[in-house]
Amino acid sequence: MFLFVVCCGFTNGELIPAKSYTIIAFGFFFWTSRKQCMPKFSKELILIVLTMLVVVMVHKYQFGIIDTTLLKYIPLCVAGYSLVLILGQKFPQAYLDIMYFLAVISLVCYSIMIVAGYVPHIDALKGNHSNYQGIFLWNVRNGEILRMRNCGPFWEPGAYAGYLLMVGILYFNEWEQLWINQRKKVMILVLALITTFSTQGYIIAFLLILTRLIFVTTRRNLIAIFVTFSVTIAAISVLYQTVPFLREKVDAQLELNSDWESSQSLQSANRFTTTSLDLQNIGKNPLWGSTSDPYVLYQDYGVIMEHVEDVGGYGSGSGGTNYIASNGIVLYLVWLFLCYKSLGIYYGSRLKSFAILVILFMLGQAEMYNAHILYHTIPFFGLMRIHERMKTISLSNV
Repeated sequence: MFLFVVCCGFTNGELIPAKSYTIIAFGFFFWTSRKQCMPKFSKELILIVLTMLVVVMVHKYQFGIIDTTLLKYIPLCVAGYSLVLILGQKFPQAYLDIMYFLAVISLVCYSIMIVAGYVPHIDALKGNHSNYQGIFLWNVRNGEILRMRNCGPFWEPGAYAGYLLMVGILYFNEWEQLWINQRKKVMILVLALITTFSTQGYIIAFLLILTRLIFVTTRRNLIAIFVTFSVTIAAISVLYQTVPFLREKVDAQLELNSDWESSQSLQSANRFTTTSLDLQNIGKNPLWGSTSDPYVLYQDYGVIMEHVEDVGGYGSGSGGTNYIASNGIVLYLVWLFLCYKSLGIYYGSRLKSFAILVILFMLGQAEMYNAHILYHTIPFFGLMRIHERMKTISLSNV
């Protein structure tokens, strides 16, 4: 699970080589040693991998290049599938434990940075990212130091917020038991989430709480929903007005997006602008996308091509639409369908599956989660429940 979370987007994760292949090796060993407890095959895995290969072949035919980025997603799918098979119903607890461990470290380092004005840093553990300081298990982007935001070990505070919120998503059916049994861990995770000062993190947290309250609605809960909604809106308003960074960031991005094709707006690569850019690119090749190669995807935008020539790439701020612009609607719809089916089994409810999928879509639009292992693993979440049932059947036969 630690290797899995490192694959989720540790800024200096390259210091641990072959992470996904190591998980696959563990999965293969587990498969051969405990085959009687495992499904013989996964139609979900076969479908998503075959769809990726079809998209790669279409890209080769249409653009004359092999989309190596998309090919790299295949071992992520296999590794995620393997880990679900290894851990089964223990997956949420393992993920919670790792995120709690990282949250404790992040809060200690963050406190040192805020109180002592010193950023914990070991140069040898910084990896290849000169724009960060840290100690591998925690880091901070230089631009976030003055803003006093907690990145955890991920590429930015918003990304860290998303992976913290995944605990609440995994335990969506068991929030009460989680609070009763592991209150200390929940409080640490919430505190870590607060220190990210992530706009999208706060909004998604609010939507997650509201969605949960709606699903457990009784007359008494209607009051809780109203209070939660009112307090959250008030808190967001106060934060927006009192924290200059949050207000200035949103206002600046909205202003730039009013003329998103301008050089200034495209160079900023903010979420609103890159979403508009992605939608334009999706319109050009909707079914199969235009590859992840910036020289193909952004060839019609001179200012972006200049940026690519200077730094070697263009960092999009929009995860979901960028994934569709690169790989097409077909692959994304396959992923959505498998996630909906998987989450329906995992939660035991199609309605909950749809609601959580909407939240995951919103979360994934704000960050590049589709490029990392966790989102490639969601289509297999249902196997946790299937694995649990198979174990129960096996034990009852004994």
